Amino acid sequence: MADLAPLPLFIRLNLESSVQITEQGSPLSMRGLGRILLHLALLQGASTPRAVMARLLWPGDEDEVAANRLRVSLNRVKALVGDKLVADRTAVRLTGVSVSLDLEQREAQLREVLDDVDSEEQFRQLLSFAPDIRYVGWREYVPLDASGLLRQWDATCRTAVERLMALARSRQDGDALNLAWNLMRERGDFEPSLCEQFLDASAERGEIDEAWRQIRTAARAHGLDESGRVMTDLKKHMAGLKPAKLGTASLQSGHFHLLGAALLNEIDHHAEELGLLLSRSEVQINMQAAPGLYLEVLDAVGSHLEPGSPAWIEIQSSRVSVYNSLYDNEKVAEVCQTLFPFEMSPNRAGLIYMSYAFSLFQVRKWDEALAAIRRGQEIAKAGGDEARYAITRMNEGTFLKHLGRVDEARAIYDDYLAQFADSENANDQFNVAVCRANYAYLEVVFGDLAAAAEKAEAAYAVRSHVNLTRLLPNLFSMMSVIYARQGDLARATDFAIEGLKLTYARNSSREGQMNLEWACGVLVEGGLRDEAWHIMHWSNAWRQRTKHTRSVCEERYAASVALDDLSGTTPKFGPQAEYRDVMRFAIRSLRQVQRNQTPPSG
Repeated sequence: MADLAPLPLFIRLNLESSVQITEQGSPLSMRGLGRILLHLALLQGASTPRAVMARLLWPGDEDEVAANRLRVSLNRVKALVGDKLVADRTAVRLTGVSVSLDLEQREAQLREVLDDVDSEEQFRQLLSFAPDIRYVGWREYVPLDASGLLRQWDATCRTAVERLMALARSRQDGDALNLAWNLMRERGDFEPSLCEQFLDASAERGEIDEAWRQIRTAARAHGLDESGRVMTDLKKHMAGLKPAKLGTASLQSGHFHLLGAALLNEIDHHAEELGLLLSRSEVQINMQAAPGLYLEVLDAVGSHLEPGSPAWIEIQSSRVSVYNSLYDNEKVAEVCQTLFPFEMSPNRAGLIYMSYAFSLFQVRKWDEALAAIRRGQEIAKAGGDEARYAITRMNEGTFLKHLGRVDEARAIYDDYLAQFADSENANDQFNVAVCRANYAYLEVVFGDLAAAAEKAEAAYAVRSHVNLTRLLPNLFSMMSVIYARQGDLARATDFAIEGLKLTYARNSSREGQMNLEWACGVLVEGGLRDEAWHIMHWSNAWRQRTKHTRSVCEERYAASVALDDLSGTTPKFGPQAEYRDVMRFAIRSLRQVQRNQTPPSG
């Protein structure tokens, strides 16, 4: 009986280009039979016309000469692989061959690194991939690749270089920044988005002029006209950075350290002025990039202020904002309680009561949360602050939604949208997007999927002119379920994966569990029910341990995922499982849903 085992064919294109018939065999020349076998292997069993193959392999030869060279070469390949080569007068194909292409394996590994939600681990892994990313010797074989694998590897490498640049910027790592820039250059690429990041980072280091010189050099090497659109756009980007990043010519980085040291050394004399300065919204935006340090500064300044003074109230309010961004509910509640005995403006008091209410809502103290949000409304209403009153009432609708009081929540959302949907104020536009997202959530669980899609899309649509950073993780995750249940798994998985990545970066464990459960809705629609059950089981166990138990609304969503028949399954993740590991498992599972989809014809 003939041996039906597939012939192993090993192809290496990473750093070392070679083709071997067996792992122990001698490499074949990539200028000879190795090149021919590579082309046939990349066809993945499909046939190719002999004339087409001859032109690809010997593009500079006359047709008759190329055809003759192909005939001789195929005879030599036949001697090596036997009947695995199927050739007639018109076409050729390779069959019964098991192809092991190292570039395919590395591409899958690099994609998994890019999906990692832990930026520290991702940074370390990307550094280790630098030699593979730098090597482009495979590019000469792109014309032979009908499968698109080599172009896919190229695209993944470009994404990896951009991500490495972004991580280097966030870490203020000059060596990694230069590595990312040089990887682009050594690959012979010119990525405008990466150039923008390079300009941003160089501006922060006070080296923008040198960065622009390097960009011009790279552009010339790439054949780009300096007066063309790409370089013109980069010039505009650079022009916008100089004043924002470098300040005036009279103040250099050393001056900032001197100014800061002088103020902090005399903090007891300047505490009131510093307190008012530190609470300004534009200062908070920059300072909250390093929340731990910001809190230390706020605490140091606040210790020199009289409790109840205007500057002390501003400092405490800023602390509430920082602890909100860190999702530290206990500290939010604690700081809010220190503010309640003191007189505050209606707007400030309404905001503090709303923050306090959300800290209670997170740990499911429903009655107290509703009392706090309604107290904030009363204060805002009595003080004539209609905008703050409307926002606190809209957020009461969110609590009612979670309690399953659907009609009451709908009425509040409708009132808010009727009042503010057409407002051109940026804060109103953000809050309208929040209202629509919450309304969509309600409709996904209790109402009409088409209505949910309409409201979610309306919320998402304003992202081009409204900063939705705080809203996007949950909005993406919810939209993924809407798309999945409408049958669009391609969009669903893209939104789910992006939502999970953004969620992890925000460091909100409760939001993490919620968005993992949304992702399970996509996995179920994609046929991965077992994987969804493991995630739902772990998420619910975490909720119970941390008092973030499911609301009426969340219980109803969990029931809609319909996994009760798997309740006897042994959990994949125990109580000690790392949040990061569960998140990675979810993303890998979503990628599997993507791979399982049949590409659209045509």
